[in-house]
Amino acid sequence: MKVLIVSQYFWPENFRVNDLAKGLKDRGHDVVVFTAKPNYPEGVFYSGYSFWGNSFEIWENIRIYRAPVFQRRKSKIGLAFNYISFVIFGSFKAFYKKIPADAILFYQLSPVTSILPAYILKIKTKAKLITYVQDMWPESLEAIIGLRNPVLKKIVRVSSDFCYKLSDELLCQSRFIQNEMKCRRLGINRIGYLPNTTESFYHPQNSPPEHIKKYFTGSFNLVFAGNIGHAQSFETLIAAAAIVKAKNKSVHWIILGDGSEKQKCLELSQRMGVNDVFHFIGSFPPASMPDFFSAADALLISLRRMPIYGITIPSKLQSYMASGKPVIGSLYGEGASIIEQSGCGVIAAPDDAGQLAEKILEFISLDLSVKLIMGQKGREYFLKEFGRESVLDSLETCLYE
Repeated sequence: MKVLIVSQYFWPENFRVNDLAKGLKDRGHDVVVFTAKPNYPEGVFYSGYSFWGNSFEIWENIRIYRAPVFQRRKSKIGLAFNYISFVIFGSFKAFYKKIPADAILFYQLSPVTSILPAYILKIKTKAKLITYVQDMWPESLEAIIGLRNPVLKKIVRVSSDFCYKLSDELLCQSRFIQNEMKCRRLGINRIGYLPNTTESFYHPQNSPPEHIKKYFTGSFNLVFAGNIGHAQSFETLIAAAAIVKAKNKSVHWIILGDGSEKQKCLELSQRMGVNDVFHFIGSFPPASMPDFFSAADALLISLRRMPIYGITIPSKLQSYMASGKPVIGSLYGEGASIIEQSGCGVIAAPDDAGQLAEKILEFISLDLSVKLIMGQKGREYFLKEFGRESVLDSLETCLYE
């Protein structure tokens, strides 16, 4: 089958769509990707890329066509121009580019308007368009910019619904999103559920490599991996670190990743006096994450208390659970429900540093056997609910249908 994947974000940017494309390719499908020039999360083009240059390349035997975009530049204005530029330049390129397809999969992160190039390709190829909803709009936009004006909210809601209606089918990454979409009466025949999975290299490891151990200097080490942005409520983590440090100086926090608020978080950790135990060690290739996870005593996940974050499953949760490590969560909604149902860790309310610190200290006091069982339960739940091959099976079935 000729599968055309449309996503504003793709390799070398680190998103789950990369593995979906590779998984479909490994199953014998002819996979082509239509995307933008990579500049997430730093906000500047990756080395070797520019506005006009490098518009076609091949990765893992997957052909990639790239549309020019304006760089994000780590500002709200830059982000807005980045969003708009993919819609305009991507639509223009889609109109003139001939890409045969039997089915089109639009991997919908923010913004939902980036569906327009996918819709143009749908008209040209006469292929069915399936939208895989990762960020639900307009809720995600309201969370990003704090949209409050009722008139503007109405305009954005109508515009978002219009974009979704361009699809022949929706696949939703959480049951909550699926239910919300069904309530919106979009007139789409099928609104299905397809959870995210994770790469096959996420699995339990017995011990970390020697070159990883230098980052783990505490007697108890917490690891956070992923974006450092507004959504992750890092001020909660840093405030919790200060409370924990006052009671246990040997607890260290290892932060893997980058993002728009990293500098602000570095300054806050210094002001709070936890920069000696709260370590921002930078970004590393996804395939190296299991090495870091194997050295951790627990893995951290946090989201701000906002409605949109209560209905999504954070994609890092599947990676954490697949790695067989206990999870400490500062979140609510579907992500918290999964941690609770699986028994893979402990949960604190979002934006509550005191409760998070309390849960961490309680977790530290547990017997090692209890912690190991939590990790095992997470791994078992992952294989049952989010296993990579079963998710690919379901996606393949949708594409064939």
